[in-house]
Amino acid sequence: MQEKTKITTIKDFYQEIDSLKKTKEVILNLLILDKKPSEKLINLLNSHLKQLKSIKEENGNFILISDHLNLKLKLNYEISELEKDIIFLEKGEKALLEYFKKIHKDFKKQSHKLKNYLKNQKIDFFITDRDGTINNYCETYLSSIQSIYNAFFLYKFSKKIKKLIILTSGPLNDFEKVNILSKGNFIFAGSKAREFKYLNGKTHRIKIPKNEKKLIDSLEKSITKLLLKKRYKIFKFIGSGFQKKHGEITIARQNIINSIPQKQSIEFLYKIKKIVKKLDPNQMFLEINDTKLDIEIMLKSCFKTFDKGKGLEFLLNKSKNNLSNTLVSGDTNSDLPLLKSSKTLSKKIYCIFVTKNELLKTKIRKIHKNSIFVSSPDILIYNLYQFSKI
Repeated sequence: MQEKTKITTIKDFYQEIDSLKKTKEVILNLLILDKKPSEKLINLLNSHLKQLKSIKEENGNFILISDHLNLKLKLNYEISELEKDIIFLEKGEKALLEYFKKIHKDFKKQSHKLKNYLKNQKIDFFITDRDGTINNYCETYLSSIQSIYNAFFLYKFSKKIKKLIILTSGPLNDFEKVNILSKGNFIFAGSKAREFKYLNGKTHRIKIPKNEKKLIDSLEKSITKLLLKKRYKIFKFIGSGFQKKHGEITIARQNIINSIPQKQSIEFLYKIKKIVKKLDPNQMFLEINDTKLDIEIMLKSCFKTFDKGKGLEFLLNKSKNNLSNTLVSGDTNSDLPLLKSSKTLSKKIYCIFVTKNELLKTKIRKIHKNSIFVSSPDILIYNLYQFSKI
């Protein structure tokens, strides 16, 4: 095997991530066909892992070179998910189970709880958030490529039910960049389901008035132009990155370990506000929300109060699906409208949230008393896979 060039820059890193995704897709499709991946393919995964671990490290952070600064990343997700995939492929499902028990002290107890909760139940629909729910959190969205074991477990579960709907706040286009599934009974929804598509099918989007669509398109072009400048290019590669959602744009200005100097982050926020002011001087159409990590710019008239619950209603109406026995999962307050709408629209509902937050648990129980909670996406996904075997 030819020795790869060492990863030193952001460009190198994302080239490696793109290559890793292709390797994962090949292996997943073999597993779906009940074929064993070759030793060469598994060695290729090990090579990807070696490459990621070889990135220069300082004080627990991996360092990637950008034009004006060194970008610090933990890479916990990228490395740990790859390690799980290698365990799964080299040693099998039982070895992965033992690894889960090792890294999640409550794995056995919560799995027992989940098994009893789902025992003898009929599930037709699974409606779920992605990040933090069925997928472990990643520091940078565009490097959160789905794991092979995760995709395989979800595929198997999707074959057991009528439809698996993954409904995220991020743009549909970015979701597809990090997803490796190409088969199964899936609907992928982005922008809180303002846009969705069947797996390998037609895309549906809520209509936006022409003048407002033109405005959001102009905003995208202006921000894209700003991001071409060396000083601001870095903001595409941290946290959420640059996301063009349907009717909304999100651009990161900082990450969770504060890689960006405060002065530069504030300066970038000022530049974005200036662009918005120029396009919408009287603030009639656009609204800015600064979370200190992300700058969110949305169309007021269409989407200011649009939540995942309204998105689900649009999706079900457009796709002509009627909910029956429905399992709902999420991990944050933004998923509560999804639970409320599912309960209203479904004949029978089950609820499993991935959270340790007691206040959130209380809110969930007020909506649906018979809800249960787990502490990790790994626990949820593994047990859904086990359910698919019954």
